[in-house]
Amino acid sequence: MKFMKKMLILAMALCMALGCAGGVSAATSPSGGQKPTPTPSKPVVVAKENKITAKATKVAKKVKLKKKNVTFKINAKATSKTKVTYKKTWGCKYIKVSKSGKVTVKKAILKKCKGKDRKGKVHRIKVRMTAAAGNGYKSVTKTITLKVKIK
Repeated sequence: MKFMKKMLILAMALCMALGCAGGVSAATSPSGGQKPTPTPSKPVVVAKENKITAKATKVAKKVKLKKKNVTFKINAKATSKTKVTYKKTWGCKYIKVSKSGKVTVKKAILKKCKGKDRKGKVHRIKVRMTAAAGNGYKSVTKTITLKVKIK
């Protein structure tokens, strides 16, 4: 047994001196484990800042409700050119926002909404927009307040 350990130690020393790639297996190593081989360090990639721009944030959308629901789309774009997803976080329950940015104003808002002046009232909703990470950019989230005025 001592002879085998000495042979193994000599083989390991010879391999280290010559720079063998394989090294010694864990099964034949006297300590029972293999030392990890150093890996070359990868260059650190710094992601750029991503921004979302939406045109519907500054102007109140004027909606005329008669017999059916009214829909319009929030057109937001990210500098990373990745997909932007939407979620309503606060606001009137008769205004819905889909993941693709389609805003639906239900006709029931005229009958069920509180207040004397239902027509002409400005309803506010908060929408959270999220652009995914990609193309060397970080992911970004932006919340906007969307105003919907009923004619």
